[in-house]
Amino acid sequence: RPYARLSDDHQDLGIGGGTVGEQAAGSSVRATAAKLVTVMLGASVLGYPLLFSRTGLLMGSLLLLFSCGLSLYLCGLLGDAIGQVQQRLRHNLFTLDEMALECFGARGQSWVRY
Repeated sequence: RPYARLSDDHQDLGIGGGTVGEQAAGSSVRATAAKLVTVMLGASVLGYPLLFSRTGLLMGSLLLLFSCGLSLYLCGLLGDAIGQVQQRLRHNLFTLDEMALECFGARGQSWVRY
């Protein structure tokens, strides 16, 4: 066997139960969202003290709400774009590499990988 089996500990996130090669081709939406939230919250929590010390409570809160709204809007925009490309191609896209290839060709795919 060329690939080891993933642990069943990750079944709740949708990333277990297959070989590493099979899972590398794509992960579930739930697993991707969990990873994204973990990274975003981890990075932002470390920056909150500096944000609020430099901007104050009111402006810091407004900036935080603005960035949350912008993030939600951009995630929705990306989801709509992926949906439109998948509908046009009549098959699912599993990575942003595939999305870049379909939208921008090989040059766009190289840029996304970088």
